[in-house]
This record gives sequence, structure tokens and C-alpha cells, in this order.
Amino acid sequence: MSRSRQRAEFERLVATFAASSWKTWTARLQHLGDAGPGLAVSLLRAYRHGALTPERWARLTGGPPRDLAEIDDAIRTLWDELHRVGLADGHDRGSWSTEVTPGMLHRWAWQPRWRLVDQDEDLLLMSDALTPRMLEIAADRRVPKRDTIVAIVEHHARDTACQAVYEERPLAEVTPSFTPWIPLARAARANDLADYMERLVGYASPRAVDLEGAEQRLVDLGRCDRPPRHTVDVREAEGGFTGVLVHSAGDRRVHIAAATGEITRASPPGPGRGRKATSRRR
Repeated sequence: MSRSRQRAEFERLVATFAASSWKTWTARLQHLGDAGPGLAVSLLRAYRHGALTPERWARLTGGPPRDLAEIDDAIRTLWDELHRVGLADGHDRGSWSTEVTPGMLHRWAWQPRWRLVDQDEDLLLMSDALTPRMLEIAADRRVPKRDTIVAIVEHHARDTACQAVYEERPLAEVTPSFTPWIPLARAARANDLADYMERLVGYASPRAVDLEGAEQRLVDLGRCDRPPRHTVDVREAEGGFTGVLVHSAGDRRVHIAAATGEITRASPPGPGRGRKATSRRR
């Protein structure tokens, strides 16, 4: 949408709401009859595109917001109400063609009814560049998509580490990017995520590995989601252990060196080799 059209739509919103409380807007739009749905769409579209700045919000409501979250939460509530009375769709699922900016991330995180794309939205948001901002947003416990953000960051770290091992590259090539994310995860009180990323960073350094450590590595390195422990099928092998690296392109049997924890592609087992390991855990 052109900027001139955005400005024209916003001026129609100003004329409609005329420095009124946003809590009255649903009723005002209902009273407009056939014009109401179009203005409701314009309001939600202005928000999604970042056009509802604090200055513009003040023109609509008659006073400045306390903070950005006041606008975000008001739009979240309004969207629910507008959908309930038939003035707006229950969800917006678009095909976002522009760069995902930090401001867009913030607005998306506050709106449960907004999806950036129809499918694989998490893949759109999985990047080193976006991760710090996502964790900063997740630090606000009021954000409706906080758990979704934490899950996306874990998915990104998991897939990045898994792919490195699958391509037989050292984990040390990718795990340094995780290090600055760990304190951000702690600040967001996503301690399970922080612990997980700390383990991934640790796997890049040589250290002795026992059966439980080998199994934990493969659980942590499975692609997309945490695989059940029984699927990684850890077995004793010469110099360490073998087990399954779960990957969407096809699972692969790998070798974990007991002395260093290094993970390499496993050689086919010979006769009598590859005995199933027995965990001593209860």
C-alpha cells in the first residue's frame, strides 16, 4: 500500500474516532453500518504496518499512550471484539513479502490473531539476526506469543547445530553465535532454553563422554524437535558409542568419541559389534 493511501486511511480513522477512548470504538464502528467493516480493516492494517505510532495513537484517543504495550494490548482486545461482532476476520494470514523488522516482530508477538505467513511461520523467523530481538520481546511476560518465541529460538538453535553435525562440520563453527543469546534467555526467564543452548555450546569443546552424555547429545541435536530418547538408539562401539542423529532428510548413524565427544559418521558395524548399551540410570 502506498504512503498516500495509508495517510488517507488514517485520516478517515481520525474523523471516525475523534479523540475518543478506544474502548468505544467497536460500538462506533457498529453504528456506521456498511462502512464499519472497512474502517475496522483499516485500523488493523495500520497497526500491522506500524502506522499506529504513539503520536498517531494520541490523535485517535486524545492522549499519548503510557508505552507501546498500551497500543498493543488495546489492539489485541479490539481485534477480539471486532471479530466477535462480525466487523473483522478472526485471523490475518498473509504472505509477508518484506523484511521482518524489529518493530514488526514486536507487533506480531502481541497479536495472537496475526500470522505472517500461512505455513512455516517459524522458519521465516529463524535467523541469527532476529533472535536477540525475539528474546528481548520474550522478556515481557505480558506478550501473548512469549512461549511461541521461546520455541522458535530453540528450534533455530537445534536445527543450526544439527545441520552442522549432519554436514560433518565442527560444532564450533556455529555455536559461538549462541553464546550472547544465553544471557538474553536468562533475562527472559526462559531458563530451560538457556540451559539447552549452554549444552550446545559445551559440545563444541573436547571433553570425555559417558553413555548418558552420548545419549544427551543426540537428544539435543535431533532436528526440529526433541526426539524421544529411545529413538537415538545409543550403542557401545569401539572408542565410544554410536547412535542415531535424527534429521528430516534421513536419520544417520553417528559415532561419539568417548575421550572427546567428537561426533562423526559411523562406520558400518562388523560381526558382533554395535551391542546395545544399557543405561545405569533409573
